[in-house]
Amino acid sequence: MAKILVNPLTPYWVYMALLTILFGWVGTQGAPLPWVIEEFWGLIGLILIFMWMERDAARFRRTPFFDFGWLSSLGWPVMIPRYCFQTRRWKGVLLFLGMVAAFMAPIFSWSFLFR
Repeated sequence: MAKILVNPLTPYWVYMALLTILFGWVGTQGAPLPWVIEEFWGLIGLILIFMWMERDAARFRRTPFFDFGWLSSLGWPVMIPRYCFQTRRWKGVLLFLGMVAAFMAPIFSWSFLFR
């Protein structure tokens, strides 16, 4: 249990799980998503991924290739999969696909449960 809490990606998984439940509940009520949630849920998810990349690089004492601060947020479609592959090889590809699936889960739960 302690190892799960030490993992720097845990806040991302918890955030996406809570959003999936919230979006599913909103979908069952037959309501459209509020514009605030619709605009900011992905941005917060990306910020959590960048925080994970920073903490993961520091934890394993790696020099991150994305050491440009928030400039890396402009190149996130390339930087996130590259970092996952660079640090974990093929397990990193699975990690990236899991992050994409978790990122899409809230929207899918809302669209499947929307009346």
